[in-house]
Amino acid sequence: MRPLDIADPDAPHPPTVTYGYLDLMSVNQPYLSREDRIDAAYSQLSRALETRAPECNGIDLFTTDKLTRVDIEVLKPICAACDAALLCRQYARAAKPKHGFWAGRNYGDRKAVQDVARQAG
Repeated sequence: MRPLDIADPDAPHPPTVTYGYLDLMSVNQPYLSREDRIDAAYSQLSRALETRAPECNGIDLFTTDKLTRVDIEVLKPICAACDAALLCRQYARAAKPKHGFWAGRNYGDRKAVQDVARQAG
């Protein structure tokens, strides 16, 4: 497996993005079932977090169902600076969580998500 090389236009297939020893392409393979993609993404995120706890660790706002605009603006920079944000995003995209703040996105109250998007746009 080789790391992402944007400058390689002759690559025979989309490049494999690696996070240490982790292969992010495996969670996006169309031949895997949704459950297998979720398991692969969770496993990769879990292994990455074994070596270093994320900044969100222990902050209850990340697991709250209803967040205010102010809460979201507090959480976004924490995710933006996180080393595991890409793996977190991969897991959230695969799992489609019903609540929580994952990799800079609120998966809780949809009205709050729409309100933030409306104000940002």
